[in-house]
Amino acid sequence: MCLILTKYKKLMEINVIMDKKTLYLFDIDGTLSNFLDFHAEAYQYAYKKVLGKTIPKEDFYRNFGIPGLIWNKKLFKEIGCDEKKIPEVYKEYRSYFFNLLDNSNVPLLEGVKEFLDFLKQNKQPLGIVTGNSEDKGVKIIETMKIKEYFQVFSYAVGENPRSWIVEEAISKAKDKNIGFDNVVVIGDTPMDVESGKQTGTLTVAVATGRFSRKQLIETNADLVIDSMTEYMKIVELVQ
Repeated sequence: MCLILTKYKKLMEINVIMDKKTLYLFDIDGTLSNFLDFHAEAYQYAYKKVLGKTIPKEDFYRNFGIPGLIWNKKLFKEIGCDEKKIPEVYKEYRSYFFNLLDNSNVPLLEGVKEFLDFLKQNKQPLGIVTGNSEDKGVKIIETMKIKEYFQVFSYAVGENPRSWIVEEAISKAKDKNIGFDNVVVIGDTPMDVESGKQTGTLTVAVATGRFSRKQLIETNADLVIDSMTEYMKIVELVQ
């Protein structure tokens, strides 16, 4: 009897919490699914083919989360290559990466589908905020088959910082007359947390990417979780 009452009380708490509209903004790679190895492999291939440079995958991993053009310019400078070659590298990278996507079946990370279904059922607005350019972001979302859950999509454009991507998503939501009381950014990197803090949102770091729980705690995110199976902690945070 006590167990039944506890479950009933929890359901009532959830209903109260979800009466408040929150704009949930999700990163993609390392947060919803994990294409990080694909990105690294494709970039490694492109740098070798175009520049003749063998770059350790870790040099790519440490930059993921930063908009692509920004970190590519930085890496080009580090290895002494002409920035004019970036478009050629990107073209080779894109072709290789898209081929990997077309021949893969990368699942959503644990708990993601349940969380998205829960938010959809409770009519919460959702958005994508990613350091991928639009062409890559659209392709990844199509591959994951999750477009139906989201109302706004914001991608990397030029050298705009990560915080601009978040601001753009919020602006798009307002332009669509999507009502919300607050905003939470959910991602797997310190850059995701920083982008949320810079735009005044709540921040959640999930340790399903390349950064450890300890590293994510050091970002002072409002909440750090091990995986999306803990999604009710996010719901409780935003009430």
